Amino acid sequence: VAAPVRRSQNLEELANLFLASTSNQHTRRAYATDLRDLLDATKGNLSDASLMVYKELLCTSKAARTANRRLSTVNQFLDFLVLKDVLPRNILGLSKR
Repeated sequence: VAAPVRRSQNLEELANLFLASTSNQHTRRAYATDLRDLLDATKGNLSDASLMVYKELLCTSKAARTANRRLSTVNQFLDFLVLKDVLPRNILGLSKR
């Protein structure tokens, strides 16, 4: 079980760094919306449990394309957090295409 990452650990700053690494403005805007939704839904607590609840919420409340896009964004953000040594592993662990 990974240690939860909380908003107090500068998740907004990390999200901004992640967004800055994306050159396309349309992609960056979509990612920003997706990450804002994630941080709001999890109250900035990125734990195994909160992410699984968020994933279930997306899959039951959003159209499949929207849920898949948001999960893809979250997966990429979690990979970014692993690279930055914020998380020991990608909690969602979704496979790459």
